[in-house]
Amino acid sequence: MLFERRGILHAAALAGALAGLPECAAKPSDTKPEGARASEREMRVLTRVSALTIPLTDTPGAAETDAADFVVLGLAHGLAGSGESVKNASSPLTGLLLLTRFIADLDEAAGGDFLKAGPERQLQGLTMIDNRAFGEDGKGSPWRKIKALILTGYYTSAAGASQELQYELVPGSWDGDVA
Repeated sequence: MLFERRGILHAAALAGALAGLPECAAKPSDTKPEGARASEREMRVLTRVSALTIPLTDTPGAAETDAADFVVLGLAHGLAGSGESVKNASSPLTGLLLLTRFIADLDEAAGGDFLKAGPERQLQGLTMIDNRAFGEDGKGSPWRKIKALILTGYYTSAAGASQELQYELVPGSWDGDVA
């Protein structure tokens, strides 16, 4: 069956299919296609950036839902437009090369190794990149595509779709006896 693996219905697979994503994108740990590889450092950076983007609260954050794995898989498959070249780069960047460029931007914003910077400096650097990326001249920023993949990976995960997003069939309450 399209949405069933090992007898368990994955909400992420269903949400991914409904959103037009390939089934393998819904559960990245099950399938690692050729080219969907990131270094250990890249994965640690993506996990930290995911945690800064959607932090752990009373519901799991993006780091706890393995959004970083989804980002790598999404970049390898060109999701969120990551197959298109980035215009403001010195050379056209696509797919996983966006990740390399983004990490270089993070290191620059942190004033050195992003992972060795303190949490406050990491957040400041990411905020600076975010402001630039979503400003007037930021259309070609790798962060726009990576952030979209973090959000997609999180909200199509079981925790993101069932604990964070809550569908209320009828907002508020219905009062049939109105004067």
